[in-house]
Amino acid sequence: IIGTGDTIVYTFTIYDTAGCIGIDSIIILSEPCFEEKRIPNVFTPNGDGKNDLFYIPGVCLNEKYSLQIYDRWGTLMFTTSLRNNGWDGRTNAGVEANDGVYYFVVNLHSKHPVEEDLTFKGFVHLLR
Repeated sequence: IIGTGDTIVYTFTIYDTAGCIGIDSIIILSEPCFEEKRIPNVFTPNGDGKNDLFYIPGVCLNEKYSLQIYDRWGTLMFTTSLRNNGWDGRTNAGVEANDGVYYFVVNLHSKHPVEEDLTFKGFVHLLR
């Protein structure tokens, strides 16, 4: 399963017409696409080209993704389901949000039937 961080071992057995047997194995080391520790906790949407977006890195291609940003009163400030879309510090109406701490919710919905859906919650500090 790609992007899960799992280690998978495949063992192959081959028989030829003379009755000889060949056995070999291959180990697949998968690194997780998404790691919670990589979610930034501060961003600075001031137009300087550095940390201007609150962006969730490492979402796998095969995952349905959503991000919601709320202010401290629980008002939805931003939402997206596009993997490469980040929050630029503006409200849904396009107004610049104030400096402060905002609450985020990231939902990852796997298309693979064996993998479970994951939700990550946390805080991000907006500084201009």
